[in-house]
Amino acid sequence: MNQPASASSENRFQRLLQKLKQLSPTRLVEKETWRRFAHWMVWSISPKRRRIRFLARHLLPLDLDAPGDIQAVRDEVFALTCLKLKKMEERRTLLEILNTANKPFGFEQIFLCSIFPSILNRNLVITPLEAQGDHRLDVEMGYLGHNEDYFFWVFEIDGATKAPMDKTLAPRQQIRDDKLYLIYQLDLMGLFENQEPDALQWIIDSQVYFTRILADLKKRNYKITAASIPHFEWGRLSLLRRLSLAELRKRRSRSERRTR
Repeated sequence: MNQPASASSENRFQRLLQKLKQLSPTRLVEKETWRRFAHWMVWSISPKRRRIRFLARHLLPLDLDAPGDIQAVRDEVFALTCLKLKKMEERRTLLEILNTANKPFGFEQIFLCSIFPSILNRNLVITPLEAQGDHRLDVEMGYLGHNEDYFFWVFEIDGATKAPMDKTLAPRQQIRDDKLYLIYQLDLMGLFENQEPDALQWIIDSQVYFTRILADLKKRNYKITAASIPHFEWGRLSLLRRLSLAELRKRRSRSERRTR
């Protein structure tokens, strides 16, 4: 009964040895080679890889105008992010939010995917919004402050528009009910376009840019790490996210029927 599993483990070990033989001593001392090899090794032996590949097959296909090599990088970034997430529910939530993108170009999904573990680690809540244009992925992030008061901001993530990445962040201000909140328009094509497609490097670049945005939020008197949220409150916020996703699916379905 255990022979198939044993054979599979042996095959993975043989592939690992072959990979080692391909690396010369000179290349082994290179940091980049070690980094790529470590990534390959972790992914190849991870017991989660089949479940993650199954989820990756349900990502939306990219827009026809997207660069040809971006979908492979998008899928790899998704897989690496899922390896960091401990719960299957977290991976499914990430998949659902990524699939609310409107005609995804790839860059917007790569960015959100890369920063998703940091969002969870900071006890921030993320809710998808209806994207207001093509190649857009719009989300709301927030946290519970004192007296369970909810503070939030919005990312309008554009995967097909280029803007200088070193320009000063200038979020718009809007009011919802009695709350003033910020909207960051993130034109992300310039973050990636002059680099070779590299999932690990793009994850790092995304996290660095996210850290810069968090610093800007802190300057504007937002807290960056939320207080611990009670389980019942997590349940309520999770329900609100599910309702938002359900509403987005209904709108997309109606739109697709009208265009047929």
